Amino acid sequence: MGDRKEASALGVFWRVSPRGKATKVDSKFICPNGPAFSPTAGNAISPTAMPTSSNRYEIEPNGKIGARHLFAGVPAVMACPTA
Repeated sequence: MGDRKEASALGVFWRVSPRGKATKVDSKFICPNGPAFSPTAGNAISPTAMPTSSNRYEIEPNGKIGARHLFAGVPAVMACPTA
C-alpha cells in the first residue's frame, strides 16, 4: 500500500541553482511527485498524490521560484494515491 500509509507531511520541494546551492522552496507535502516545468509560461507545477492537489509556482526571471498557487484539485473521493 506504500503511500497510503503516509500520514505525516514530510515531503519537500527544493531548487538547486546552477552553482549547486540547494534552497527549500516549499514543504509539508504528503506523497509529493516530481515537478514539471513549463518551457514558455515560466511556471513549475508540483503534483502531489495526497492530499489531492497540484501547485503552481512562478519562476522569476532570475530563476528563483515564487509563491505557491493552487493549480488543480481533485475531490478526495476521486483521489488515487500511488501504490
